[in-house]
Amino acid sequence: MNLNSQPSLVFSDYPLKSMLYCNMLAEMGVNLIETLDWIPDPDDFRMPQVPLVVVDMNLPRDEENSHLDELKIVFPNAQIVFFEEDHKGAFLQHTDGRDVARIGKLMDLAEVRPLLHSMIEACRASLLSSASLNKKAVNE
Repeated sequence: MNLNSQPSLVFSDYPLKSMLYCNMLAEMGVNLIETLDWIPDPDDFRMPQVPLVVVDMNLPRDEENSHLDELKIVFPNAQIVFFEEDHKGAFLQHTDGRDVARIGKLMDLAEVRPLLHSMIEACRASLLSSASLNKKAVNE
């Protein structure tokens, strides 16, 4: 299994930003990328194999927390980068082998690149460790 066996997702209602994130991810070796302009409802489906989710949407400030919580449910194993409007709730959370970053939309792209790169590397490390576990289980 590799990082490109399942699509990484970019959620954006800004076509130019979608293209920018897709280009940045492609430069970092992510070749299978899908873009969507809506956030899925956790009651409708789950996608546990998605490695990376980038969200940059025009959402009401008071709904950002609930949308991020929904994304964590729909994509339970994904590294998530969530851009918020006003930079007040920014955080980086690491739990159970995954990172969730909530950062401000006005963050400099020079700072976004290393964050995305580290999340991609975390995806690769997670896939390598799960592949070696599966191989070990098969060999026993």
